[in-house]
Amino acid sequence: MKEVVLHVGFAKTASTSIQNALAKNRDTLAKTGFSFARFTLGGREITNHSLALTYLFTDRGATHHVHVKRDLSVADERARAEKELDAALSQSDKVILSGETVQFFLREDLERIRDYFAERKIKLRVIGLVRPTLAFLTSLSQQLVKTGAPLQASHQKSPAKLMRHLIEVFPDAELYSFKDACQFPSGPVGFFLHQIGIDTEIHLEDAQDNPAWSDNAVRLCEHVNSFAPVVSKGRLNALRKERDLHAFSRIKGPRFALTKAELRSDDLQQEIDWMVSHYGEGFAEDLAGQPVEPHEWQQQQIVQAARAMDSIPLHLVPLVYNYFHSKARIAQGARIRPIVDMAHKCYFEH
Repeated sequence: MKEVVLHVGFAKTASTSIQNALAKNRDTLAKTGFSFARFTLGGREITNHSLALTYLFTDRGATHHVHVKRDLSVADERARAEKELDAALSQSDKVILSGETVQFFLREDLERIRDYFAERKIKLRVIGLVRPTLAFLTSLSQQLVKTGAPLQASHQKSPAKLMRHLIEVFPDAELYSFKDACQFPSGPVGFFLHQIGIDTEIHLEDAQDNPAWSDNAVRLCEHVNSFAPVVSKGRLNALRKERDLHAFSRIKGPRFALTKAELRSDDLQQEIDWMVSHYGEGFAEDLAGQPVEPHEWQQQQIVQAARAMDSIPLHLVPLVYNYFHSKARIAQGARIRPIVDMAHKCYFEH
């Protein structure tokens, strides 16, 4: 009987590393009877299958942020994804799919996935690694900002709700603590492979990371995104480009953290208690360290932000200037003069 392993990559659970390891070790996988499906976009392989799965099993391909940014044809991309999935299923009895947004699909979309494989008499295993509640929501919020969206910290996207959402359609879904997976001898990549029955040594040196940004960098980019998001109402903002604020990722400082005002601790604790009771102590968290306010800007970070301003589109400079004048929490003794000087240089010296 054919088998499909659907890896649902919750935020910041080494999904990129798992995908890269699978893609770069296809020959080794083949010896174990597994293959990693190959999907493409613009002639290049995309190891994160989220967009392909969106085309295949939902009606929202046209609003996916990658689709919007590239101005693609839904019909063409869906047809190509169908062809590539058929090829993967015909070439191997055990196929791995990996998407990082499946848990956000509507129930009817998840049912389409379930029914698609059931109708073809293909066994489906749904497997995911999940961060604890606060860590998950923090990572998800940061990722949204990095893709050009405003900050959206919501309990509606908590891991507990998403896990319940998945098991309503896939009652046998295997959901594991990312914290526990990190204790595995070869880390979360090795843990995932072990769970699906692959204990052959896989080369991991090419695994890529998706580094966290500082709290200051995220807050600054979120301010710009709130006035000028990259994608709005399913359309690309002509004033924005992908990664146009990436220069701010070089701002050092404490990691991004959601504040108590952005997420209510009482609700968080209920989510944590549910996850611990159903999936173990790997989901336990201490909320005592959750900050009350965003981190202050120190002088060195202000200087780093000013230097980065020289690399962003000129029309976004006023939004950065506005952030430091109206919203940024400036540490005592720190001055925003470098921001003022760089704004002047951008407009009057270029």
